[in-house]
Amino acid sequence: MGQSLGVIINKAAQYKFEVEDRLRRYYQQFGNAVDFVFTIVHKSNLAPWGIDSDTYPNLAGYCLLVRDWDVDRSGSAAEQRGENLRLYLERVVTEANDAEFRAYAALPEVMTDELSRWFCPESPAIKEIVNLLIRHRKKRWIISNPLNPSTKRILSIKVKKIGQNEALVNTMEYWYLRLWDEREESYVYSYRETNRQMYVLSMDGAEWKVFQNLRSLPRTSIPNRWNRRKK
Repeated sequence: MGQSLGVIINKAAQYKFEVEDRLRRYYQQFGNAVDFVFTIVHKSNLAPWGIDSDTYPNLAGYCLLVRDWDVDRSGSAAEQRGENLRLYLERVVTEANDAEFRAYAALPEVMTDELSRWFCPESPAIKEIVNLLIRHRKKRWIISNPLNPSTKRILSIKVKKIGQNEALVNTMEYWYLRLWDEREESYVYSYRETNRQMYVLSMDGAEWKVFQNLRSLPRTSIPNRWNRRKK
């Protein structure tokens, strides 16, 4: 009887480690210089190399990459592209984070030009922000009054996954938004949260932009970033 899929996958993983060990020992030994470097990677890890996992040949889920040694000595071009992409995705999230805060700070004006630069059009993320801006403009709630202490910080950021058209970036963030009512000339609500958030990024043309921002409900159990009815 044929072997089960699980057994085949486990054997393939074991063979991968054995091949990697032999290749490593071969490249480390003395002898003539090599022209190419062989590496085995799982197909799920091809995206940072700029390779389409759906079309690249694989055996039991593992792929053979061949790299030019002259390029590899200083870090392969694919590795450099992967690192550059990770840094770029972190920048997109950071810029989107800044654009969101500046949009709140611009109230009572509803400014969306900068949001459009970093958020996908008609995405859940930008719709949530714009809806908040419109509601608070009607209420005349702002954070731009003199000596307003509102602030935010990204405490940590890490790219968790990069696919062909979607990427996931995790952050730990601190937000403090203290709302001032222009009619009553007093503070009406304070949002203060430190939480983990996941940004879903998608391709918009040739650029990556934020499509969705997933985060747990704040401890105050208010569903949106800083939305609350006055009592």
